[in-house]
Amino acid sequence: MVGEGKILRKCNYFKFFLVLSLIPIILEIVQLFKNNDKFIFVCLIPISILFLFKCADNYILKKLNRHFYFSKKHCTDIESKDATWLEFFIQMFIAFGPLFFWIFISEILL
Repeated sequence: MVGEGKILRKCNYFKFFLVLSLIPIILEIVQLFKNNDKFIFVCLIPISILFLFKCADNYILKKLNRHFYFSKKHCTDIESKDATWLEFFIQMFIAFGPLFFWIFISEILL
């Protein structure tokens, strides 16, 4: 994932990105009513990523007593050095899981 998860830990920024992730859903609903097209599930990817990040952060907070660390390749950041393989796999799932899931659901239902 691009960037660090530190910004999403702050409540104000998380709420801002939550509202920002609702914009594709609202636009898709408007287009659905305007053109009578089918609902495209890909618009749910941003909100799914935020939900998965929040769940992963809570899980790591309970398991390791610290926040979710992002692993960055060739970085000397303390968080990147202390990131575990579990966090790396969770990070990859957050990055690619919603993308493949919603595209798969779209293909099945359309």
